[in-house]
Amino acid sequence: MVLTNPTASPTTVTVTAFGETGAAVSAGRSFTVPGNGSISADTSTITRQPFVPTVNGWLRIESQNVPLNGVLILDGNRALTSIPLQATAVDRMLYSQIFQTSDIATGLFVVNTWAIAATLDISLVRGDGTTSAQKSIDLPSNSKMSTVMRDVFPSAADQTSGYVVIRSSLPVYSVGILAANSGAFASSIAPSRPPDTFAPNPTVAPPKITIIDPPAYVQTGTTLRLLIENLAGDGTFLLGDQVLPSRQSPFGIFLIDIPAIEPGLVNLRVRGGGMESDPVTLRVAPSDNLFVQNISGQAFYQKIDVTDAGLDLNHPVMVPIRNARIEVLSRSSQSIVSVSQTDQAGHFEVPVSFDANLTVRVVSRLRTAGLRVADNTNLNAIYPISIDIDGRQPNLGVVLADTSRVSGAFNILEIVQRANETIRGADPSIDPPPLAIFWSTKNTRRTGNIAQGFVGTSFFNVANNTAYILGDRNDDSDEFDDSVIAHEYGHMIAARFSRDDSPGGETHLGDVLDPRVAWSEGWANFFSAVVRNDSIWRDDSGPSGVNVYRFDLRDRIPAGDRPGYWSETSVGTLLWELYEGSDSTGNVRYPFSEIWTAFSDLRNDRFVYLPYFLEHFAARYPAAIDALQPVAQLRSIDFRANVRPSVTMPFPRPMAGNTVTGYVDSVTPHRTNLMQSSHYWSFTTTGGAASIRMDITGLGPAGNPNANDLDIFLMDMNGRLLDRSDRGLNGQSELISIRLPAGTYVVEVRGFYIKAETGNVVFNSGDYRLTVAVQ
Repeated sequence: MVLTNPTASPTTVTVTAFGETGAAVSAGRSFTVPGNGSISADTSTITRQPFVPTVNGWLRIESQNVPLNGVLILDGNRALTSIPLQATAVDRMLYSQIFQTSDIATGLFVVNTWAIAATLDISLVRGDGTTSAQKSIDLPSNSKMSTVMRDVFPSAADQTSGYVVIRSSLPVYSVGILAANSGAFASSIAPSRPPDTFAPNPTVAPPKITIIDPPAYVQTGTTLRLLIENLAGDGTFLLGDQVLPSRQSPFGIFLIDIPAIEPGLVNLRVRGGGMESDPVTLRVAPSDNLFVQNISGQAFYQKIDVTDAGLDLNHPVMVPIRNARIEVLSRSSQSIVSVSQTDQAGHFEVPVSFDANLTVRVVSRLRTAGLRVADNTNLNAIYPISIDIDGRQPNLGVVLADTSRVSGAFNILEIVQRANETIRGADPSIDPPPLAIFWSTKNTRRTGNIAQGFVGTSFFNVANNTAYILGDRNDDSDEFDDSVIAHEYGHMIAARFSRDDSPGGETHLGDVLDPRVAWSEGWANFFSAVVRNDSIWRDDSGPSGVNVYRFDLRDRIPAGDRPGYWSETSVGTLLWELYEGSDSTGNVRYPFSEIWTAFSDLRNDRFVYLPYFLEHFAARYPAAIDALQPVAQLRSIDFRANVRPSVTMPFPRPMAGNTVTGYVDSVTPHRTNLMQSSHYWSFTTTGGAASIRMDITGLGPAGNPNANDLDIFLMDMNGRLLDRSDRGLNGQSELISIRLPAGTYVVEVRGFYIKAETGNVVFNSGDYRLTVAVQ
């Protein structure tokens, strides 16, 4: 036991050790803790016994109205861990990590100091949010419960993800311990208090696969007969990450055929009703049937965090490589002889033959090629972490670990996996797109030949499912900028599963952006925060990442912001406030799944901006209207849920009459993505001839007669360009004459153009009068 006194005056404390049934091991012992000092004492000192007694109980520490700090140190010879003092008993607890395998166990310890029994309602929740088991346990008065999760929930065996929620009828003290069964390590887990409104979902049994007459090995063409329990709907079968067709025979038996697949181990899973089964591991036979033993191990990469001080190169941590492809290569034949994958904790098992010249490696991709990180400056090669082994010897503790910059590739792989898990948690039916991500330590902000690393910036390309990530640590590297990676992927997800009409471009705090840009960037900031479970954005840059750009989505209106639906800050902070809850939402937290549903509804809209999302959210969840309006109005957005348009100045803006006036100016800011860079006006016609004329009536804010060339573009409500007029020069009018079917259309008055000869942007400014004559 170690106690510290944060005050300047000494204080006396009484420490009493209690056994499991609440009886004191000995009389309490008093200690004096010096002012601004500390004391330490072991069990024999506390109990005044000449030997170290075996005590399975707890310590009570009573001080004289002085809040002490301290820890209890558990020393198991090989393993050492500490438990912080708990000053207050609680009735709601959440333990965020469950790990129950043949090697590692999760222990749970709860102390009831009341004179009456407490009832513990314990829920085991899977990583996808479904509750797999619930149990009530009576804890007698003045006693301690010591157990491991597999004894509380036998179904927890082999579980390496998920969490435990405890609701107690009386406030109790508790702690979790994650420990190796061999005694090699132990780590305490402090309880978190879940939100008052949080309650685990009702218990639902996940699908379960039973293979009828399972073969020792499978190979291409093998037909498996599967009995599936607890399956809602038809079910989707996955071999690794490859979706397999299935056919159903009588009596609920499913048949699947094994496609062409590399030898080794592969996981078979089934999804249905928003849930996924535990994997069943299949052994895929090699052509020569020479597998003779399994080797096992664990794979790690070196994670470098970004703090408020920059890239923290001095405090790296080793992190498991999850769900990555494991390859065994024969150095004799220079071929891959066996394939497997890591699990959620980086563990792997893979069959090998008695070959003295084998190399085991983990590579920066999934078992299938659906997600991979490759080096665009090295012929698009994937990144390996490898070790040579002798297949004739037992290899049950192979460690694949990297401490070089190769780790960056595996961090990118990890963040995209987290993003995909976040999406599947919101909508289990979603199948994220295949993705090839290219990263190199040579990737720089210079533009040019991508094979030389001249990628310009970090970005995702929805057109061909690729991405490029910066890696030049002398300038700007993003492989450990989790905020940036998840943000850019958020744009791709929006384009794939929702709608993103943003013209792009750089953004800054205080910008009055094109509302489509504000929505796109604000959504991506929010999505990044949800994926990382952190409202704070950090992006390092400069030599060795010494510079940091930081903001916090909890800051509703930061200094310098100009709130409104044109502010990406307003968009991001509003979404986060709905997600996290606040006084404005009545402390109601709206789960990401509900936000995702309204976000997905945007795929049927055009010119997407924040009010459209708010409209869909209100339509889906009418009870949320009382929360939506105040959080919007706080950001100067006069949102009205049951009125259309839902804001007084909608985008595009409907024309009032046949003529409107205004000005656009891209010269002053040298920007093309601000509200002042272009104006968008909508009009409705019953069909027939239409005449759209724009007259320049002044120089605009820039006051430059040589930058006074405005153009007009006509689009339908899908954003499809129908016609344009850009022939006029400085100060000259533009005219579109066209026959239109009945409907609503949009006219853009644009204050810039792209010079065809150079590809450069030419900025313009001007006052204008827009006249639309329609039947």
